[in-house]
Amino acid sequence: AATDEQALAAEHIEVEFQDNQASYYVKAYYAARFRLLRKLLFVEGEEAFIRSLSQSTFWTPQGGKSGSFFYRTQDDRFVVKQMSRFEIQSFVEFAPHYFDYVKTAVVENKLTTLCK
Repeated sequence: AATDEQALAAEHIEVEFQDNQASYYVKAYYAARFRLLRKLLFVEGEEAFIRSLSQSTFWTPQGGKSGSFFYRTQDDRFVVKQMSRFEIQSFVEFAPHYFDYVKTAVVENKLTTLCK
C-alpha cells in the first residue's frame, strides 16, 4: 500500500515561490491526468482554458452550506471552489475512479450527470 500511496503522490506537483509582498504555495493534484482530461473534453486547448480561468469573479451560489468561496468564470464555463482539508483528502482518494469514469463515459459516448 505504501508504494501505491507513493505512486499517487508522485502525480501531484508542488510549487513554492515568493516576492517582496507574499509567499505562495500551490499543489496541483493529478496534474497530468487533469491535463489529459482537459485535452479530451476541452477541445479549444490549454490556452483557452487558462484564459477562461483567468477571467473569473467571486460568486455566491444558492443553497450552499459549506461556507467555501466560489468563483465563476466570466464565460460561465467553470466554477472554482475553495476546498476544506477533508474535501481535498476525499478527492485525492476518489479521483482515480473519477478519471476512469469520465474517460469511459466520453469514449463510449455515454450520458452522465457527473460534473466534468
